[in-house]
Amino acid sequence: MASESKEVETDLSPFIKVYKDGTVERIYNPPYVPPSLDPITNVSSKDITISSHVSARLYLPEITNPSSKKIPILVYFHGGGLCLDSAFASVHHSYLNLLVSKAKALTISVEYRLAPEHSLPAAYEDSWAALQWIASNFVEDSEIDGIKEPWLIKHGDFDKVYLGGDSAGGNIVHNMAMRAGVESLIGGVKIFGAFLSFPYLLDPKTQKGSDEETMFNKMWMLVYPSAPGGINNPFVNPFADDAPKLSEIGCQKVLVCTAEKDALRENSLHYVEELKKSDWNGEVELIDVEGENHCFHARQPDSEKARLYLPKITDPMISTNKLPILVYFHGGGFCLDSAFGSLQHSYLNLLISKANTIAISVEYRLAPEHPLPAAYEDCWVALQWVASNFVDDSGMDGKKEPWLINYGDFDKVYLGGDSAGGNIVHNMAMRAGVERLIGGVKIFALVLSFPHFCDSQTNEESREYKIWKLVNPSASAVGVNNPLINPFTADASDLSKIGCKKVFVCCGEKDELRNINLRYAEALKKSDWKGELELVDVEGEGHCFQVFDPNSEKAQSLITSIASFIKG
Repeated sequence: MASESKEVETDLSPFIKVYKDGTVERIYNPPYVPPSLDPITNVSSKDITISSHVSARLYLPEITNPSSKKIPILVYFHGGGLCLDSAFASVHHSYLNLLVSKAKALTISVEYRLAPEHSLPAAYEDSWAALQWIASNFVEDSEIDGIKEPWLIKHGDFDKVYLGGDSAGGNIVHNMAMRAGVESLIGGVKIFGAFLSFPYLLDPKTQKGSDEETMFNKMWMLVYPSAPGGINNPFVNPFADDAPKLSEIGCQKVLVCTAEKDALRENSLHYVEELKKSDWNGEVELIDVEGENHCFHARQPDSEKARLYLPKITDPMISTNKLPILVYFHGGGFCLDSAFGSLQHSYLNLLISKANTIAISVEYRLAPEHPLPAAYEDCWVALQWVASNFVDDSGMDGKKEPWLINYGDFDKVYLGGDSAGGNIVHNMAMRAGVERLIGGVKIFALVLSFPHFCDSQTNEESREYKIWKLVNPSASAVGVNNPLINPFTADASDLSKIGCKKVFVCCGEKDELRNINLRYAEALKKSDWKGELELVDVEGEGHCFQVFDPNSEKAQSLITSIASFIKG
């Protein structure tokens, strides 16, 4: 992390900071994951190098009949405002595994250079180079650098080449398709179709001055500071007076996806309307999703309200021992991630197999669209619903859950969570200490992994402070002295009132929150609480490492410790 003592040039928190010495701090920086055979979708992936600037991850769906007909080729460009994210990031890897398995398309996810280190048009040039390299696999002697790719040659249908991308990736799709309309691809390859999901397109004429629009505008000037016309540059504003005619777009079909709560929605709708009104002779389709926000499908590719996990029951007909119940709250600073995200799903599958517990992973509302205390209220409702399954007539809405009724031990209810989820665990347990759960159900124990707390020493320029201000703006008067984020403040409830018998706290040597986590454990020990505390401080590891890389040796050790705690 860049030093907080350095002078900031551009602050686009909670996404990216640029310092005057040229240092770039990517606050939003999802972990990379290696290519692999995905066990759920049976999609294979591998990484390739196209040039000194460009690489890519290739995805191949399960081929049941190797001699069958060739499959469509999808060239995919990831989002991230042209300055964040990666083709190798976990969120895109999980999303593409799912998309590729459903679309049955050979997919090339392009790793292009990012601004501000490489200002635009670098990303566009990299994306065009990748597109030309793909086309070069259609001819035997293409005179372009790069080794031929066997997957493309053996399985790719060069009559069905699609471009696709989300947010900034959708912007790249538009610009690549426009360029392909006036420049030839190697071998005469044509773009058949394009999908633009929540495309990063700007139009000052439609803007209403929202914070999201302001952020998008500032990000454009960060990634292309020399852009002629600023946000009226044709690369980002296809409606500008000097923009090429949309009728020149080089494909036969276009799909545009947007959503009701997306700040860029009006621009997406305008794009579709202008495409229809142009002299372009292709087909355009619009999908406008009710009640959802920008790129929700990539963050939450399996949207529901909660996900339940059940370990393998060797013989449910004769099994008499009920299982502990773990109510789990995911991390993400109250504004990111999902109970249905790939990281959480993989981590919980591993934890549950070791702990032999039934688990409910709660999908709560996220800030800033739903500022706190929305997430806390959602989690309390979820906890009450879990408890309601203990009684025949709880008077609470919601269907009974057979897994909970048949397998759940309501004398062993655990709460668990990582980072922001650990914060939620603390607040739910404090509330359960003074409020009754349905049926008199009690919380037996807690697992707080790298819990997201602040204290009076938390600097106003720190990431934690800014995230708290973003997710709970109504608490700005007291800042991080709010008891929800600071359990040590004078207004906070006495920790002795925590409603459970056992607590497990884990932190890491390199975690910025380590000292606060240790202070929390120490304060719990010193209180009049009569329960048992277990603390694990992992040497050499950072924040929530066991979720990001659950197969590492130290992660396996920590997960085993958590599982042993739950098994009692």
